[in-house]
Amino acid sequence: MNEMISPVHHFLDGCVLEHDFIYMAAHLDDLEYEKYAHTLMIGFDAYSIGYGEVGNGWWGHDLNMDIVSLCVKKATNNSDRMICALSKEGEIELYSSKAGKGVTEKIPDAGLRLSEYKGGAVGYVTHIREIGGRLYVCGMSGQVYAREASGKWVHHDEGLFRPSAYDDDSDDDPVNLFNCIDGNDARDLYVVGDDGVAFHHDGYMWSKLDVPTTEHLQWVRCYGRDEVYLCGYNGVLLKGNARDGFKDVSTVEDNYTWWCLCKFQDKVYLSAVEGLFAWDGQKIAKVVTGLQPEVETWRVDADPAGKSLWSFGVKDLVRFDGQHWQRFHHPDNPRIGE
Repeated sequence: MNEMISPVHHFLDGCVLEHDFIYMAAHLDDLEYEKYAHTLMIGFDAYSIGYGEVGNGWWGHDLNMDIVSLCVKKATNNSDRMICALSKEGEIELYSSKAGKGVTEKIPDAGLRLSEYKGGAVGYVTHIREIGGRLYVCGMSGQVYAREASGKWVHHDEGLFRPSAYDDDSDDDPVNLFNCIDGNDARDLYVVGDDGVAFHHDGYMWSKLDVPTTEHLQWVRCYGRDEVYLCGYNGVLLKGNARDGFKDVSTVEDNYTWWCLCKFQDKVYLSAVEGLFAWDGQKIAKVVTGLQPEVETWRVDADPAGKSLWSFGVKDLVRFDGQHWQRFHHPDNPRIGE
């Protein structure tokens, strides 16, 4: 690759480590996805940047992977806090900002590339999450993987997994196209996907949930065993749990797609192409930040202490501390609104 590539990029995903410390995956605008597997991993320390300064607080490194999802693995007595980056092929970088380096693992049969891994390649993976101290990944062939303490990745998808290569379009046994996974612990896991598919694992087996929608479900977030949210296409927002069932609390008639959600303080924030929205327990309304232009969003996440909400747009990066909204500009990208 000898051609000049612009450093201008767009964000793919983001996660919040602390209220002023975030981590993002980005792709260069000029780089063709089909030709090159490459992602910019970008860290940002808002505390050190100050106000109005440019260039400080940013750091990062390159990965020769197509990253699709990020999460934070909490520190333990035996390991530092790790930032986990998942590629669609099932490669995972476990990065320590403290050590300034990472290690790479591979889920043996995840992805579509022909490889030396046992069992071949069965389908892309889509999402990674730490649940109850353990890492889980879901994918487009009904895969759910769990990482053992030894670092080995194993299937955790009995009854769900069906490689898409074997799909015969049978309505009786369709392929589960999973988009997101979350839970409270190993005995309370949820995974959601296309066509209103949602499953729950109680520590013994997976059970299909009877949810009041057939729309594609893009995201699931758990805030305790009783408070679980699902969202997706056509403005659908569901609240409930596996024990009591789910209720449709959608209140918008427009054909919005909620790509992500996050609870912050007393509201559930929803990201859509049309902007940032919030559900206050009664209705869903568009968020007015006062920023010019208004927020463009794709992912939303909050810090563990509940001090700030971050919105990650394709180009836009915004923080809300409960009182004020603030936009940050990456030094390699054009400044939004200018």
